[in-house]
Amino acid sequence: MSVETAAQRIIAVRRLAKELRRLFPEAQSSLALELVFAVAEQQALGKPPTVTEMVYTGIASERTIRRAINMLRETGVLVEVRSQTDRRRICLEIEAARFSAMVLIINEILGEN
Repeated sequence: MSVETAAQRIIAVRRLAKELRRLFPEAQSSLALELVFAVAEQQALGKPPTVTEMVYTGIASERTIRRAINMLRETGVLVEVRSQTDRRRICLEIEAARFSAMVLIINEILGEN
């Protein structure tokens, strides 16, 4: 990879980080932003995670993750939805408008692959 290509990628990643911080101002901590990314990844794959699944990611202690998830729920970033296949299962998703905006920003900055 050339130095110029590497510099362009770094600029794109910095721009992406700036836009996502603007889109998710409630996610002030790196943990909250990591949870947003983890939920968005699973949501994009069509398998929104449960709170229990997020706790077992191992990115922080159970109590810390639950506290961050509750904060993100209270601020409207995360919403609870019932699973299509098992109505007892409550999953987490990024609020629909923000998820759509997130996908558009990522596609615009990094390009569609």
